[in-house]
Amino acid sequence: MLVASHPDRTPDNPDAASDFAEFMSLCEETVKTEEKRRAYDNITTADELEQLTKRVRTLTMSKSS
Repeated sequence: MLVASHPDRTPDNPDAASDFAEFMSLCEETVKTEEKRRAYDNITTADELEQLTKRVRTLTMSKSS
């Protein structure tokens, strides 16, 4: 997913750089704490990954407010 979303791989997408930066930020946020790493390691479906991504995004946004 990381390679596929890289701006160099998606030159037709004007939002590619910001989307990629957001994705990288979510990745960093996910591995920062043991609890989040454990939750990520236990993901078994794409739906669970989507739910975790939403939770991380919510936590990230609430901390920056």
